[in-house]
Amino acid sequence: MNSQTLPSDNEAKQALIETGRLLYEKGLVAAANGNMSCRVADDALWTTPSGVAKGALSEDMLVKVRLDGTVASAGTPTPSSEVKMHLCLYRENPEINAVVHAHPPAATSFALAGVSLEEPLYPEAVVTLGVVPCVAYETPGSQELADALAPYCSEHTALLLANHGAVTWGGSLKEAFFRMETLEQYAHMLLNCKQLALDPRALNDRQVDELLAHSGRQKEVETCEEAGAAATKFSPQRNLLDIATVSLDDENSALILIDQTRLPNETVLLTLTKQEDIFKAIATLQVRGAPAIGCAAAIGLYLAAKENNESTYERFSAGLRQAREYLASSRPTAVNLFWALDRMERVVVENSDKTPDDIKPLLKAEALKILDEDVHACKAIGEHGLSLLTPGDGILTHCNAGQLATVRYGTALAPLHLGHERGYAFKVFACETRPLLQGARLTAFELKERGIDVTLICDSMASQVMKNGWVQAILVGADRIAANGDACNKIGTSALAILARHYGIPFYVCAPSSTIDLQTSTGNGICIEERPEREVTELWYQKRMAPEGIPVYNPAFDVVDNELITAIITEQGILRQPYALDYYAGRIDSQ
Repeated sequence: MNSQTLPSDNEAKQALIETGRLLYEKGLVAAANGNMSCRVADDALWTTPSGVAKGALSEDMLVKVRLDGTVASAGTPTPSSEVKMHLCLYRENPEINAVVHAHPPAATSFALAGVSLEEPLYPEAVVTLGVVPCVAYETPGSQELADALAPYCSEHTALLLANHGAVTWGGSLKEAFFRMETLEQYAHMLLNCKQLALDPRALNDRQVDELLAHSGRQKEVETCEEAGAAATKFSPQRNLLDIATVSLDDENSALILIDQTRLPNETVLLTLTKQEDIFKAIATLQVRGAPAIGCAAAIGLYLAAKENNESTYERFSAGLRQAREYLASSRPTAVNLFWALDRMERVVVENSDKTPDDIKPLLKAEALKILDEDVHACKAIGEHGLSLLTPGDGILTHCNAGQLATVRYGTALAPLHLGHERGYAFKVFACETRPLLQGARLTAFELKERGIDVTLICDSMASQVMKNGWVQAILVGADRIAANGDACNKIGTSALAILARHYGIPFYVCAPSSTIDLQTSTGNGICIEERPEREVTELWYQKRMAPEGIPVYNPAFDVVDNELITAIITEQGILRQPYALDYYAGRIDSQ
């Protein structure tokens, strides 16, 4: 490939984003490991930095580097130290225009053992890969390593890096990715042969085909049935933050959710096809967090429409209205639930001149739009929130308003995720959040997975942590914000706001504008959900820890008076007092 056919900067960046998504979806990368690059004109390449999840890349995460190793793009993150490996490959072989370094589980098993793959067993592997040597990898990112790869650049298309995954290259990112995928498939096949005590060299064509199919299906997952819904348990090599909290599997007419009741000990994906299972998932907090609940409900209503076989608009819309009311009754407090369902219902109402078959694709498009808007809103909340923080700040947060409460990024935790990518080195204190322990089970787990410095504290310890001077800002989410700025969030939030006022610490509420309920004038009008007594007396104990018959008051939320809130951070900007004027006049102070 010559310079005239190299991709433009924009084409290269889009190719990196798409390849990152494919690497994640195929299970070839976990967490923020691995890196990629794509060569462009002017002796430069676009590459991924360290510390970012490859399944959720965006253009502002990418770095342009010249072949001499200097950074060519201003204001971007620092390139990975392993870019030296990429630069070596480009310099040694002018035909290389893309490099993919990943940690696919099966191939990495051979790398850990220091074993080369020398006899490809089927035509695809022979043509695509050939022999795959395993080379020493003692000092990641070193020039010595880069130089050690040089002899292999022309004769091979892939390498195993001892103790450190694999690297493939080609004339395009598509070709480099295909080689990585083929390498992993080939490695899976060899592992299956070993497990089944088969001699790979003695296989006939039928056996090869069967093993290839088996390798493609398994990918180290196991499937079980729970409450009528399929649940997929991923191996530890799949990182939680590489998985969308809520997604649609349209081919199988299913809502895909991370089961948050199983965290932190298991990462389980639920595949929900029945309305009663979607209702249960929302009601029992298998999906939780106002934005995630809204997204799940939108997909749920689309799936209800998809299985609605009525041929007339009247009967179709009546069935959808019934499904809407059913899902809306799952939880009373999170305004995003009703907001999302109202948006979906509006699509039906505004297209009364169309047939049900014409309306169903419109409902799908609206549901996916709600998910896409959530991702962009959370990213924007993170950027606005980060502008209020300083590198090294101590941050206190409550409940879980992170990626697990949204599709990606989160709300209150979005500034922390973005800050971590940019080297802000925050010190985070996560309140455990009694009685359901969302802070301990979810926030501490999520931040630890990301590599953020996080310390877990009991809710009653928050005052001491603030008094010690360890907290410079408090970030919380919200399930509903009234028109006057009163914010409803997980029980215990109002106590933190009162403490923050006492100690002079800024108290920020982070939420998308869809959480703002202009129909509710003050927090007094917000319906507070009360949950079962056993969550307080029994849920986390081997034996009941309260006397039988003792009355229990278990509100799921409380309301923070607007006067205690320093600012409300939305995707549109930073809202400040007086909140009512900001809302009704539409004025947003983003400074």
